[in-house]
Amino acid sequence: MSKSNNNRSSTAAYGNLGPDLKKAKLTNNQPQARGSKDTKKGSKDAPAPAPVTWNKNQSFLTKFISVKRQFSLGTGVTDTDRLFISSWNINGLRAITTRNDLQEYFKKKQPDILCLSETKTTQENIDTEQLMKWVPPEYTSYFNCSKVKKGYSGVAIITKYKPLAVEFGMGYEKYDVEGRVITAEFEKFNLISCYVPMCGDDFCKLDSRIDEWDANFHAHLAKVRAKGKPVIVCGDLNVVHQEIDVWGDMGKYAGSSDRERESFVKLLGSGFIDSFRHLHPEVKKYSWWSTYLSHRPVNKGRRYDYILVTNEGIKGIKEAFIDNDTFGSDHCPVELIYNPNFDLEEKGCESKEEMIVTETVEETKISVEKIEVGGLKDGEKIVQESGL
Repeated sequence: MSKSNNNRSSTAAYGNLGPDLKKAKLTNNQPQARGSKDTKKGSKDAPAPAPVTWNKNQSFLTKFISVKRQFSLGTGVTDTDRLFISSWNINGLRAITTRNDLQEYFKKKQPDILCLSETKTTQENIDTEQLMKWVPPEYTSYFNCSKVKKGYSGVAIITKYKPLAVEFGMGYEKYDVEGRVITAEFEKFNLISCYVPMCGDDFCKLDSRIDEWDANFHAHLAKVRAKGKPVIVCGDLNVVHQEIDVWGDMGKYAGSSDRERESFVKLLGSGFIDSFRHLHPEVKKYSWWSTYLSHRPVNKGRRYDYILVTNEGIKGIKEAFIDNDTFGSDHCPVELIYNPNFDLEEKGCESKEEMIVTETVEETKISVEKIEVGGLKDGEKIVQESGL
């Protein structure tokens, strides 16, 4: 890990989650929180206490206190050509760490980035119960927990490489208060850890799933993608894409309705690639099994968990796995080996510096060839002179 990733920090709010909810975003120029060294006690410039808000216009509880926390950020550089990204719906952080299942997986696989969904905890519990004390010191953890219901939802990113910025939520209050999305910006890509809400076994929440969640989440993905970097989406997407992804009858289970599948196909059509299916088009593997029905031993499951990569990053996809040998949850991990430096690989370069030299030489060579066939335009002459 690059040492330069350890020397920056920034303060972020978990959100001023009132009627006009906005995403809590970490950047390298955020002001420090109350109580930090640069804020004097009683100063007029000291930030006011976070408000307690009550939104009567929502059908769910939105009463909570905004919490400001200190987060560490870095350069976003991932100095490896085989970045190991893992995503796992752990069905409760306290339960899985009490059994030591998550620690054993982490120790065995040593992912560079681990995305968790359905953590079912609060930031207070993480701190007071030291639920993350097992994480090696070279890793940094970012949690987005539900603020409206205990033991519900929640996502996290645990990374060896500190990102440039971290953003909580997607700008839609109903789901942002449930802690379902974290977006982390790295030098060569943006990473999103998410937990998509289920429509219910009787499809009672299907309309809100499609018309509210999918509409807003897809818009968030488009906004992140517009930044110009490849986007990697990890998490329990609660959708069954194809017949090969489900045991039993399609359309019978949550996530397998026509509307959910059509919405997912639309997302893929907008420029996202299912990394596992891209490399393994005919392999039948599941990532979820009913614990209540004891379906895992007989492998009657569904593939709800994905790692998607935008078309711009397709050349970085090297390997993709569904780890059916790891236990500890009703889901299993899904994994991706990704080369964030595939642009260097294409040019046969081992470093940025070598790529710059190569591009300069190629640019100069083109300019010289143009001279031989009849001269240069003014702009081309400048390129040739700077190259030589």
